[in-house]
Amino acid sequence: MILHNYPVRAQVSWYLNKEKFVSIIIEKKFSRFESVIARLTQAPKNLIRNLDDMNSRLWILMDGNNSIIELIETMDKEFNERIYPSAERVILSIEQFLDLGLVHIISKNDFYNQYLAYHEGQGGWKKQSYIEKKWLIEVAKTVERNAKMYNNQLKECEDKLNKKGFFGIF
Repeated sequence: MILHNYPVRAQVSWYLNKEKFVSIIIEKKFSRFESVIARLTQAPKNLIRNLDDMNSRLWILMDGNNSIIELIETMDKEFNERIYPSAERVILSIEQFLDLGLVHIISKNDFYNQYLAYHEGQGGWKKQSYIEKKWLIEVAKTVERNAKMYNNQLKECEDKLNKKGFFGIF
């Protein structure tokens, strides 16, 4: 998992319970046979996954505005030795959220989706509300082109500076 990528919560319902921890509501996906059995047994249609204090905080922070490295730093500052080793524990939690389909990862270098997620918000990006907005897609493509151009310029400058050494002296 690349530390400069951005985890974004999936479009699921959640709330803060009375203990101020996150409870995630996951809709069960039944097969046809399971649906019949569920109706007969009056089984719940949703699963509620209650998170502990640390995973609740991580969930709230995974709004697409914080990279994985920023999440690790924040969690380490807030929970100190309780979360030690913080990097391993945060990454493990994110991987579990990914496995459950509760989180998506946007690459640091995916300028197109970064812009769309910024503009539409995490929910709109996940629902792809931008699909009908041709103008927005064009703006996102322009943002992507510009970001790539700026990155190339930066790389060229870094290469020139590295060839010349320290201010061309060494």
